[in-house]
Amino acid sequence: MALLIVAIFLQVFFRYVLNDPLTWPEELGRYLFVWIVFLGIPEAYRDGKHLGMDLVTSRLPLSIRRGMALVAEVLIAVFALLSVYASVDLIRLTFDQTAAVLQIPMAFVYLAFTLGFALIILYTVYGWRKTGDPSPGQHLYGLREKEGGLPSAGPT
Repeated sequence: MALLIVAIFLQVFFRYVLNDPLTWPEELGRYLFVWIVFLGIPEAYRDGKHLGMDLVTSRLPLSIRRGMALVAEVLIAVFALLSVYASVDLIRLTFDQTAAVLQIPMAFVYLAFTLGFALIILYTVYGWRKTGDPSPGQHLYGLREKEGGLPSAGPT
């Protein structure tokens, strides 16, 4: 994150103060942002920080909420697995392609996508092994309280 801030600061400083823009900070900033996003997604998933609406699920019986949570977690894991599988081909195809300014293989940029979804798979499996229940997002189904939040109001 610090490298992204420095790169963008340099770009703004050189462009607007010195009136002599650099070519590399914009591209570096773009690729660093991609990495930050795709590494942030699994971290938010692991910590249950993604947004969700529990208007309907919080009013359902606990057994149905658990079933819905399990289905949701399985679907997330399957989607992540398919994403990793598809992105491996993309990495293979783009390894010879280089970025316009930085001259790095584009496969390194696309690797962020693969790594992010691989981490989601690991966090899902780890959560199942550790708790026996789908771990991330349990608060969305009223299966556990959010940190610092109110308990779910649905029937148990």
